[in-house]
Amino acid sequence: MPVEVTPARNTRLGWNTTTREQLRRYLEHLLTLLRLSDHHLTVDLGEPSDECAEVHTTPGQRHVTLYLSAGFLSQPPRWQQETLLHELIHLHLNPLVHLTDAATDAVLEPAAHQVLCQALWSQVELPSDTLATVIADLTDPPTFGAAGDTATAVAS
Repeated sequence: MPVEVTPARNTRLGWNTTTREQLRRYLEHLLTLLRLSDHHLTVDLGEPSDECAEVHTTPGQRHVTLYLSAGFLSQPPRWQQETLLHELIHLHLNPLVHLTDAATDAVLEPAAHQVLCQALWSQVELPSDTLATVIADLTDPPTFGAAGDTATAVAS
């Protein structure tokens, strides 16, 4: 379950070497917890479009990119925890969206196909949020960023 955190474009925003390593270890912990250890996760510390965090998956592949914005690190630990969990839970749910997209692309009119896929995508968001909140109640939040602690995020 390799996790690679790319160097930040601007270390003044808090993404120094120590914080990146803490994030990497915390994400490895969450991947194990969520039974996603077979995924390769690359974390890009650039700015995602309109979101503080965003995960991109490719159908049939287990290489995933997680985009985190500069604002992510300034958020409270519980928010960071739920956001990371939410994005990783998408790794379990996105295959359903991709399958529906592929299965209906050739049989539905383009407008109907688009409406169906957008509706399904919005319906994936609610269980992602709910499961992230439930799992966050059962796990420790990260101890980097807004927590102001440079201690290890997850015990070895």
